[in-house]
Amino acid sequence: MALLVWFLLNSGRINHVKRSLANDFQMGKRFLYILRHAEAAFNAESDRIRPLTDKGKSDAKTLGQRLKQAGYNLDYVLCSPARRTKETLDALALDCAAIYPENLYNALASEIYECIQTAPPSCESLLVVAHNPGVGDLVRFLTGKMMCFAPGALARLEIKAEDWESLMPGDGHLVDVI
Repeated sequence: MALLVWFLLNSGRINHVKRSLANDFQMGKRFLYILRHAEAAFNAESDRIRPLTDKGKSDAKTLGQRLKQAGYNLDYVLCSPARRTKETLDALALDCAAIYPENLYNALASEIYECIQTAPPSCESLLVVAHNPGVGDLVRFLTGKMMCFAPGALARLEIKAEDWESLMPGDGHLVDVI
């Protein structure tokens, strides 16, 4: 079997596959993870300081474990500064840089999109932790697919863009929903 694979790779018979893989690499294939915060309590003085429920904390911790088990290595996080999004991110227990742009709090899809475009060019795997309806609208904006985001839902999109700044509508392909 190994000899057959070697022959096909070296005979030129599957050069189109090599070219296709090279084109994907040159296009700068990236992954965007879009996460709605986990379940939050409603008994707070203001919306911004709503904490996660015990179920929300547990669900977010489980999601973090699933991401690690699946080998999803994240480079960078954009997280809303609301308490419930920060607690969701903390429960994920990820090992990557995070920033908390003020304009991600209850942001529209267009505002989340603008934040994504500021991600470092070296970032290949980006997580956004934000709120509905912005996260659902963002998935539709990038993929053309409607998605209902329950608390703690995560969409994994494959992005074909040279860098985050050049990300355009339709550049996303919905790969997975967790």
